[in-house]
This record gives sequence, structure tokens and C-alpha cells, in this order.
Amino acid sequence: MTLRGWLVTRTRRAWLAVLLLTLAACGGNTPANLALHPEDAWTATVPASATIVGSTEFSRMLGDGEIELRSTREVDAQAAALRDRFESDVLSLEGTGSVPPDIADLLSSADLSAVPMGDVPSSLPDGTVVTLNGPATRLHDEVKARDLAGSVKNALTAYTVSYDLLPDGLKAQAPSPDSLATATLSEVMAALAQIDDLLAGDPSLRAARVEETPAAPGPSGLAAASEATGPATQLEPGQGSDEDGECSAPTGLAGLFWFPLKSFVSPVKSQGNRGTCWAFAALGAVESQQLVQNGRQINLSEQFLVNQVKRVWSPSDYSEGFWGPAALNEAVDRGQNLAEEFSWTYNKASNRPSLPDGDAAAYEDTCDPYGIGANGGSCSESAHESPVYCTE
Repeated sequence: MTLRGWLVTRTRRAWLAVLLLTLAACGGNTPANLALHPEDAWTATVPASATIVGSTEFSRMLGDGEIELRSTREVDAQAAALRDRFESDVLSLEGTGSVPPDIADLLSSADLSAVPMGDVPSSLPDGTVVTLNGPATRLHDEVKARDLAGSVKNALTAYTVSYDLLPDGLKAQAPSPDSLATATLSEVMAALAQIDDLLAGDPSLRAARVEETPAAPGPSGLAAASEATGPATQLEPGQGSDEDGECSAPTGLAGLFWFPLKSFVSPVKSQGNRGTCWAFAALGAVESQQLVQNGRQINLSEQFLVNQVKRVWSPSDYSEGFWGPAALNEAVDRGQNLAEEFSWTYNKASNRPSLPDGDAAAYEDTCDPYGIGANGGSCSESAHESPVYCTE
């Protein structure tokens, strides 16, 4: 597991930025004699959430392979790449015919060049501000969804998981995954529909009903696993939380109704003032899967998954949007363990300004109060929230 953060050093002419890389189980790989070049200069404002370290400590970390360069040019390149991807997605979706209404409205916009690239804030009637996926994320999600929908491999994986969970009596009535190894997409989808029909005939999985005694979904408090799967020793979890006590109370529809998989649903959670809905969706699915398949109650760290995506897999310092299925597929492909909530608790960024993201201004006060004081958690004013260190 690794955790990276900012480190900024200023020469006589400019600021030079590098990322702090804390190594938990592997050796350093940055040569001690790495030269700092003008194009590596950090010329933007030094992050307010930065911790100042001395130049000697900077040299030690560089020599030990604990840091790697991050320049202003690289951050600018991230923004340019997001714009290029947006334009490519527009071309991919234009003229395809059937698209969701919101995507159709976006594609018909008079001036696509003026739309914000990051996530966008929106105010609810009660004044609460929520962060929604921006145009670039919405278009790219649609493109990725179409790619997955056309993948035989993805469909067969879904079928295999569903088939393995069937009772023996129902398995005998469905084709085995091995028999579908060379099947077409339509044949695999037909087999998935067959499983749906078999489950629909199970009386224990029929319609919801009103609870005699209202109860919240899911187990009462997800217990931590016996072993930590995340970088607990390298992170300060802070006082954050991914749950919302007010929403979790058994007073809403989820509390009033019984439904077949209710005991396998995680508690109601809150993403706060951040564009991280995809991380909650992805990890909520994994938490439920662990309960269904293994009887294991876990609460996974959305903060850690967002960090991995925005720092490593799809780097972006100033845009939080992504897609849940893509994050899980990336984790599987990379053999990435998922950290648990106690390793790095979630920061709701309650004091972050209500601005479309895409630059540093939209991330001011992200760490207030999460990363402040003796009990503050690991944080920075960025999408990935890796700690920031600077030297002069």
C-alpha cells in the first residue's frame, strides 16, 4: 500500500513540487541523484494545507525514494486531458441514437466548450448543498457503460457470480458458466434473464412488505475485520465518517419496509460536499457482496478508494468525478486490496466552497475541520487528499 502527498520546494527562481510517497511494504525507487529541472517547477500558490519541512528532510526523502515530482505543468496537463477526453466522448456519442435524456440535452447544448469540466454543486430546497457529477463525468460514464454493456466477458462474469450463489435446486435448471464459455453476448444475456426468472419464482424473494416494527437496513454497525487491509499505520484517520446518523435513523422508507436483501444492505451513508457518489456505490456493493457470500460485515474506506483513483489510476488533483464499475474493475485488474473505514475515515469536506471543481479554488478549506488539530486526519486541498509537504 502507498500513500502519496505533495511536497513543494522553492529554488531562487520558482517552486518545485514533488509528491510524498510513504512506503509500507516495498522499497524506494527514486534515485538519490535525481536532478530538478525548470519544467518541474511548482509555480502555483503553495497549498494552504501543506506541512512545511526543511530542505535537509526533503533531500533525505528524495534520496530514500519516498517522493516523486509533481509539477504545475502536470496538473495543467490533467485539466487539458480531461477536456480532450470530453471532446472525444462527445464525438463518440453524437449520432448514436438512443442516449439517456440528460445526455441528449447535454449533447444538444449550444456551447459545449463553456461547460465546466469538474463536478458541480447544487442546492436542495432546504439549502443543503450537494455535489453532482459534471458534464465530463456524465458523458464518460455513458461511454464506459456502453463499452461494458457490449462486453461478453463482463456479462459472463456477472452470470458466474449469480450462478454460484443459486441454491442447488435452481442451479440444476440453469446452464453452467462452463457451458457458456464460447457463448455470444446475446446468449449470456439470455442466461442471465433465465436466472432472474428462476429467482422470481422463489416465494422468499417476492415483494416488499410493511414492517410491523420499523427497522433500519443492514446490520447494526458494521464490525471491523480482524485484520487491517489498508495502510492504517501510514494514515491518520481523523474524526470523519462515511455515515449520516440522521439519515440512518429508522424513520424513512427503508425503515418502514421489509425487502428480501434488507439485512445485507449497508447503513445509509453521506458523501457530504464531494463528488464521490461513485465510491460509495462501488464499496456499498462490495460490502453487501461480502455479507451475502461470506457472512462478513465490513465497512470499507471510500476515502482510500477515491485516493487510489484520483492519485494513481486516473490522476486528477481537481476533479472528483468517476464511475463505480470502472473503479472496481481497476482494483481487480491491479490486485488492489481495499482499506477499511478505520484506516482512513471519510472527509465530508463540509466547509469546502460551493464552486464547480476543476481548479484549486474549489478545494479551499477541504481539510477544515477534518485535517486540523491534534486529532486531524491525513488530508490536503485536492481531490485525492493525500497529505501535502513543502520545503523552501
